Amino acid sequence: MNRLYASKLNLVVLTLMWALLLILNVINYVNTKSGLLLIVVIVAAVGLVLNFVFYFVASRRKREKF
Repeated sequence: MNRLYASKLNLVVLTLMWALLLILNVINYVNTKSGLLLIVVIVAAVGLVLNFVFYFVASRRKREKF
């Protein structure tokens, strides 16, 4: 994995972006009850989880290299 994935700045920025996207989509879904927005909410939640998975996998590989 790229060293960029293992940086803490990348973790913070991407976490804020995914969390903001998730919050806004949940608010929008509650107001509209649209099935399409439910899919977008699920994608944002999965993206938030994968952000942490990529960070921890990349940081582990980064530690093993050195």
